[in-house]
Amino acid sequence: MSQAHLFVDETKSRGFQLVVASVLATDVGAARKMLRAELLPGQRALHFKHESDSSRSRILRRISGTTARVTVYRTPAGMPELIARELTLRAMFRDAVEGGAELVVIDRDDSAVPHDRRWLSEEHRSFTLRPDIRFNHSKRHEEPLLAIPDAVGWCLQRGRPWTARVSSLVARSLDLG
Repeated sequence: MSQAHLFVDETKSRGFQLVVASVLATDVGAARKMLRAELLPGQRALHFKHESDSSRSRILRRISGTTARVTVYRTPAGMPELIARELTLRAMFRDAVEGGAELVVIDRDDSAVPHDRRWLSEEHRSFTLRPDIRFNHSKRHEEPLLAIPDAVGWCLQRGRPWTARVSSLVARSLDLG
């Protein structure tokens, strides 16, 4: 079985959601190439909120043709963001280890990096047998596959008809807290 790489982004409207796209390691290169091909001249990265509806539809069709599958970790509206982020990141990391992921790439929010590193390191140390998993933070222009959780998160926040367009990508949704 091929290991997966996970790409992580969050949405903060109507409660905190951590959106995690899992892509088979053997398919990462092709998926990156496909998403880079969607960039317009001079555009550094895909960011769904800045795309036109026709571009969004095209990008979603392309993503649907990959091995990407998404897990969404949700917390209730009103939960303080830092607590929600910790709760969802820790749950994601435990699931990543359990699922045999080899790499976790988190969309870089400079204010969150120190917290994320501490929480993920604590989770890593909590396993009796240290899992062989790496994690890092990247900007979306550095890692094109961060566009997948960004796109799915945007669609989930927008509601119908956009949620229907990503329903086949969302393998699991978990309510935490």
